[in-house]
Amino acid sequence: MAEFHINVGMLALSRGFITLEAFAKGMEALARSERQSVHELWGVFMSADQLATVLDVIGKGTSTAPETVIVPTRLKAQVADTRVGVIAEASTRIARGPLPNENATAPTAAVVEPIHDEKGTMPLAVIEMPELLGKRYRKVSVLGKGGLGEVMACDDTVLQRTVALKVGHLKGEVDSYSTKIILAREARIISALEHPNIIPIYDAGIDSTRGPFYVMRQVTDTSLEMILNQRKKGEGNPHDYTLNRLLRYFLQVCNAVDYAHHRGVIHCDIKPANILLGEYGEVLLVDWGLAQSRNHPLGVRGGTLGYMAPEQMDASIERFDWRTDVFALGAIIYEILCGAAAFDEARKSEVTELSKDPLRLYKTPPQPSTVDPRLEIPREVEEVCMRAIETDRDRRLETVRQLADAIEEWIEGSKQKERQRIEADKSADAGDELAERYHEFVESRPEKLTVFRALRADVVPWASLDDKQDLWDAEDIVRVTDALQVRTFHSAVSAYERALDAVPNHTRARRGLARLYWSELQRARQRGEALEEVAYEQLLREVDDGTFVRELQRDGLLELTFGEHAGRVTLAPLVENQRRLVEGAGEVIEERPTAHRSLPAGRYIVSTSIGDGPGRVSWPLNIEPGSLCKIAVDPPEMCRAGDGEVLIPGGVARLGGDPLSSEAEEPIVADLPGFILQRYPVTFGQWSLFIEDLRSTDPALAEKHVPKSGPGQPTWPVFGVSAESAEAYAAWLSQKEGRTWRLPTELEWEKAGRGTDGRIYPWGDQFDATFCKMRDSRPGLPHPEAVGAFEWDVSPYGVHDLAGGVAEWCIPDHRRMAPREPREVVSRGGAWSDWPIDCRLASRRRYYATEYASRVGVRLARDL
Repeated sequence: MAEFHINVGMLALSRGFITLEAFAKGMEALARSERQSVHELWGVFMSADQLATVLDVIGKGTSTAPETVIVPTRLKAQVADTRVGVIAEASTRIARGPLPNENATAPTAAVVEPIHDEKGTMPLAVIEMPELLGKRYRKVSVLGKGGLGEVMACDDTVLQRTVALKVGHLKGEVDSYSTKIILAREARIISALEHPNIIPIYDAGIDSTRGPFYVMRQVTDTSLEMILNQRKKGEGNPHDYTLNRLLRYFLQVCNAVDYAHHRGVIHCDIKPANILLGEYGEVLLVDWGLAQSRNHPLGVRGGTLGYMAPEQMDASIERFDWRTDVFALGAIIYEILCGAAAFDEARKSEVTELSKDPLRLYKTPPQPSTVDPRLEIPREVEEVCMRAIETDRDRRLETVRQLADAIEEWIEGSKQKERQRIEADKSADAGDELAERYHEFVESRPEKLTVFRALRADVVPWASLDDKQDLWDAEDIVRVTDALQVRTFHSAVSAYERALDAVPNHTRARRGLARLYWSELQRARQRGEALEEVAYEQLLREVDDGTFVRELQRDGLLELTFGEHAGRVTLAPLVENQRRLVEGAGEVIEERPTAHRSLPAGRYIVSTSIGDGPGRVSWPLNIEPGSLCKIAVDPPEMCRAGDGEVLIPGGVARLGGDPLSSEAEEPIVADLPGFILQRYPVTFGQWSLFIEDLRSTDPALAEKHVPKSGPGQPTWPVFGVSAESAEAYAAWLSQKEGRTWRLPTELEWEKAGRGTDGRIYPWGDQFDATFCKMRDSRPGLPHPEAVGAFEWDVSPYGVHDLAGGVAEWCIPDHRRMAPREPREVVSRGGAWSDWPIDCRLASRRRYYATEYASRVGVRLARDL
């Protein structure tokens, strides 16, 4: 009968038929006597029609469903959260039925005669706190207070442990009988939920002074709310609030809520403050006072603004379902993802009653990933979060399990990703180690090559095996270094690729690969291997984050300094036209004494006249991306180069390095002083003057220097003479002209033909038999032709007939051949009877100085 009376009173209170004071008086009357009819008990507080409406609702069975009771009160309890359901921060929860260990007379035993205040409107507590609660629990401290009561830490005197005890406020703060009913209902709900993530109840009972209480595990550690606040402020240990860790906490909460839902309980007040985190990874969901339960239907409507679903504020909606808790969980995960409240306006509002327009506080928030673009937010988690916080519950996720499954799937995926990341890191570590060794091999190779070249220059080909042992050792060291360099390079690439297979965007692996490809790209450029350069540039673009690609796209800087004798200076690009490099549209450089130009990568030529004279000096150059190229435009004051001579300015040139040339050699960087070279080879006509002059003084010596190939046309380049004869001709010409002529060194000769831009032939990088005089230039058997007959066989400095016509005697480079007896010399360039390989300007052949050949002639040089 008491239960029926309570249901009638609560339903009347929820419908607004009676006031709180009337309900309290009805409860006191019921406590004095249950032998009253419903009309005797409640008829004095409401009209007959109102009572009939309540009885009609109860008679139809509606009272078996959760009824919402909004209990207004003037009590201003100090609580930390903002709850709807009371006009201020307090919330009174009412449930039917006594505590499990309570008998029918217990409510009477709990009633204490009130002492009213001076206005006679509010009961005041006059009872002091006893030392023990329930004759067992000794109060230690207050852990927190709410509208219903307070939670205190107590010593369990029986089991000698510290517990948390929840008990109502002292008599006078809240109606004592209502408090007992509320605590009984909350205790019943929690005790029915046996789950590792729901705080367990140890005991429940009645204290003679404070009334009903229940005892639970004490959790003295932090809450999720504290962790989120620490993260926002940048305080605490960052390891405590990584996304992975917070989502694992959240998943345990989801599991607890899902379990409760299947037990018929909806929490209705899930928020970070109600999620406690233990020292050893425990996660507990607490504060079930606002829960709705199918086994305990009547409850108080309420929640925390910003986390409670819009329907909890809608007066037209009386029943909640699982989606109400889904909304709260979605709001929490939103905050976990981006650190901002999903519904900040609602959290800051002061709404304390039901609204006819609850959605005015709930505007759809932005995607978490847009709140702070620096955060790495999983797309799949973000999507399920936004579905969970749909303000329209018909569009919201239906169950917590759907939310939990999505989170769990991502966590499992992240675990797999973490395993892959660890493996990728290991592979990247291996790649870094191998790459470091590769770069060491690259950096140490020039020194080892220098040692090998020095030994090779000192050892004659016919030396004994013992004398060659040091040379062979040095050669083996270079060969082994090259092999290890190649193997280490490919091993490093494989290690980095394994890392990228596991984690496609692994930053360190991509950076390591980019550095390797960049190194090989530079080496391919130095070797002049265009196809390898293209291949490595493509590989680089596939993995680079933009660092090296930007270098490829950067302009180079040309810095020109002008001497006092520089005349009209021009700068022009070299462009390929019909397989030849020709000057494009250029500009006249007017600035003095320095000029700077930012230029796209490519080949250029700087030219100047010497004073006001007709002479012209050129500097072919290659601008590389991001490089600085310095040119001193400083021709000599008096350049005596005549029409048949060319001034080759001093400076650095990269020579050799053509793998397709005969006797191919590694690139050599040589800094050569300026010199003058004859524009054309010496002709038979010029050589005959030397022989005739020599015959007049020493006929026998003259016969020694007569071309062994027989007489030729006066305009043909002379051939069939030895290098010694060429030196004799240089001495004769020096005496005749009063200027010292000599054979050029092979490096001087190569620079005169290739310039400083690394071209393969005098005209560029592409070969055609019609560009120079060689065996395939004309139909039929090859035969010599006049010097200058092939106008395109001219170097960027203006030297003719270097790729064809005749090869020319040169003094060998000491790095390739040491002086020896019998003396050796080299020939450079192609000849009328040669094959295309000899036309490559890096090709060379070795001869004794006394040898002669029908393919080799003479061109002389002199110092400035």
